Amino acid sequence: MNKVLLVEGDVDDAFFNSIFGKWETVADIEVAIGGGVPNIFEKLKTLVRIGIRQLGIALDINDKDEEHVYKKVFDILVNEFGVDSIEKISQNEMHVKNTYLVIIPAGIKEEPLLQEFGIKKHVIEDYVIRILKEDDNLAKTLSKGKLKSNDLIECLRKTIDSLTPDCIELISSKQLLDLTKAIIGFRASPAVFTKEVIDNSNSEILEGVIKDLKRILQNW
Repeated sequence: MNKVLLVEGDVDDAFFNSIFGKWETVADIEVAIGGGVPNIFEKLKTLVRIGIRQLGIALDINDKDEEHVYKKVFDILVNEFGVDSIEKISQNEMHVKNTYLVIIPAGIKEEPLLQEFGIKKHVIEDYVIRILKEDDNLAKTLSKGKLKSNDLIECLRKTIDSLTPDCIELISSKQLLDLTKAIIGFRASPAVFTKEVIDNSNSEILEGVIKDLKRILQNW
């Protein structure tokens, strides 16, 4: 294994594998599912312990920020291996024993649509929702004609407006993704839906949405 990217779950796995399938320059990255928090940190420590030379970890920022994610990973590794085993290169890069580690925070806190819906926890699905917002034709393509409106986001707004606070409290874009799947009649899992969104999206729109992630990954 040249490089291993550790991710939280199957949606993250589908997201990154689909992106890597479009980038010839990152074809040597293997994506490994950590199984969510705290399991992903146990797997991180194991991969460092066995000496994986280049390792990445992608973590949802949730209701925190990037700095919190960086500090959490650093503190866990210090507690496990000792501060003398760690050499910080930058805020999100470090050497841990024989491993070069890059930390990739996932989520878009400044996305206006997510702010409109009151989303507080930011996760990998944020990018999928933004792609669907930016690519006008994508939802109709994925619905295979079931979506009558050309404006998925307006349909999403109307659906959310029809739900009383007693019915649902929107916390993260994981819920928005489930609502979106229901609106367009997509029955497969969120991971399969994520793959279809990325595989069928406009290349320029995709590149614009994930530009910050791409910058980190291509410098890795």
